[in-house]
Amino acid sequence: MSTSDRESILHTIANAERQIESLNQQREKVEATLRSLRERLTLYDDENPRQPTTPASVVVSTTTNLTPGDKVALFLRLFRGRDDVYPKLWQNQKTGKTGYSPACTNE
Repeated sequence: MSTSDRESILHTIANAERQIESLNQQREKVEATLRSLRERLTLYDDENPRQPTTPASVVVSTTTNLTPGDKVALFLRLFRGRDDVYPKLWQNQKTGKTGYSPACTNE
């Protein structure tokens, strides 16, 4: 392999690495935008309750560092209670035993 071939390959590798870095930066910007929009949507939904919806899937990149506020927002999205499930009281007529069972609004 000649020196010019080696330099050409090294140059191509360097270009590919720059492209990957640029794409990673773009991905991080888009992920930050998505997090911000999802947080705004959550705040909007909290202020304006409506019919229950299924939560959007949350994708968290392990390469980005989350701020404490982002961590709290993520926790609240992941562990938010379901609006369509509630406790239903039941009682056994023979024994008089009572308890609660989960019930859903679509039943």
